[in-house]
Amino acid sequence: FAGWLQGTLFCKVDVLPIADNVPSPQRTTVTKSFSAPTRQPPSSSIDSALDSSSSSDLPKKLLTPEDLKLPTPILVMGLMKAGTTSIHGYFKCGLHPQYHHKLSHYDCKPAYHRKNTDETIRMTCGKRMRRNLTKMKKPAFYEMDQFLVYSELDSQEYNLGMTLPQWEFLPGIHEHFPNATWILNTRNPQKWLSSIDRWKDLRERFVQLHYGPEFFRGKGTEDKDMLYFYELQAQRVRDFVKDHPSHTLVEVAID
Repeated sequence: FAGWLQGTLFCKVDVLPIADNVPSPQRTTVTKSFSAPTRQPPSSSIDSALDSSSSSDLPKKLLTPEDLKLPTPILVMGLMKAGTTSIHGYFKCGLHPQYHHKLSHYDCKPAYHRKNTDETIRMTCGKRMRRNLTKMKKPAFYEMDQFLVYSELDSQEYNLGMTLPQWEFLPGIHEHFPNATWILNTRNPQKWLSSIDRWKDLRERFVQLHYGPEFFRGKGTEDKDMLYFYELQAQRVRDFVKDHPSHTLVEVAID
C-alpha cells in the first residue's frame, strides 16, 4: 500500500501479506522488507501527503477490512522511531477512506465525546492502556478497542514519563486480543538510536525508564545499553508469540 522511496510516498501492494493475492496466513513469523524514507516527513504531514496523492499513486483497489488476509486487529509491537508512522501511512493508503477512522497512530481517542460538549477526549494509547490496567483494573483496550490497526502503542507523558506497552503489558494485550496480528517493525539499531537522539527529549525518557534488572533507571545513558534494550524488546515480542501461538507475527524490516 504505502511505502517510502527516496522521500516520495507511493502505494505498493506487495509489502505486507494482506492483499487479495496472498493466501491466508499461517500461525508463524513472516518477514518482509519495507522501504523507509531517506528523510521521513513529520507525522503531522502524513495525512495531508496521503490526501493529496495523485490517482497514479494509489492502489487500483482500495480495500475494506474484510479484504485483509491477516487477523485483526493489527498491532505494531516494535518501538517508536522504527517506522510506525510509515506503517500507519501504509494502511491509510491501502484502505478505503471510509475506514480511516479505524486506524490509530499514537492517539487512541474513544468513540464518544464528553457529555454536554463537542470536545473529543484524546489520550495516547500507552497512557490509556496503563490507566486501564493499573488504575481502573479494566482490560487493556477498554473503551479504545474500536480500531482496526494500532500503529503506535507507546506514550510520552509529563515529567519525562514514558509508557511502552509493547514491553510492559504484553499479557494484558494478549488477554484482550488473543488472536491479533502483531507487526514487529525492526530497523538497523544504530540508525534507530540516532533517530531517538534527534527526537526532542526521547533519549532522556529512556534514561528515566525502570524495567527491573534488564533496564533499570539511568542505564539508557550508554549507547550500548540502549542498543541492548532495543534488541531485547524485539526478542521479548518474538518469545511471547512463540509461547502464545494464537497470534500471527509479521516482522517488517524498515531499512
